[in-house]
Amino acid sequence: MAQCVLTKRGLPTIQTAHIVPNKVNRTSNDYLIKENCWAWLDTFWGEDRVVKLKAQLLTGGMVGTEQVANLITLDMQAHEYWDRTHFAFRPLWINESKTEMHLAFHWLPFVKDGPFEIPKRTECVPTEVHIFDDPYYRPIMGPGKNNILFHTQTLKPILSGYVFRITTDNPKARPLPSMELLQLKWHLSRIAA
Repeated sequence: MAQCVLTKRGLPTIQTAHIVPNKVNRTSNDYLIKENCWAWLDTFWGEDRVVKLKAQLLTGGMVGTEQVANLITLDMQAHEYWDRTHFAFRPLWINESKTEMHLAFHWLPFVKDGPFEIPKRTECVPTEVHIFDDPYYRPIMGPGKNNILFHTQTLKPILSGYVFRITTDNPKARPLPSMELLQLKWHLSRIAA
């Protein structure tokens, strides 16, 4: 059954979202080298990680975003927020057989985007520790201005720190999203926000 991995909303409001944006599809490796994109990533994440990213993204010297490992199913609202970096998924774990993965959802700072003034949040968003161990932590319900995502099965708002799982019964025919590409998107989304 087709449904959003986050909200569990089903048809007709679900869409296929790209982890690495479709805008870079068919970008040449030569252009990425000339613009220092790989060198920039190498500075932050090291040569080994960048080699793995290149192996996943490059086909015949061109970036190829149209591959199952670069796709994730989101409902229309979540897809729009994802593309605008209003939230990010932090990859946590994938099993050895690549049939189950866990991701954590995090709202990111919300900034002015378009004609409406939306103040940037400045409070810290814990991302590396288990946030519910802190008795003073108040989960962030949304980025502000009545922007909230709900889990359709529980009818509860999806809060920062919410951990969910994605599964597949056939990792060859229907692979999970790429852990490496999700990690790249996680870091770049936080930079962009």
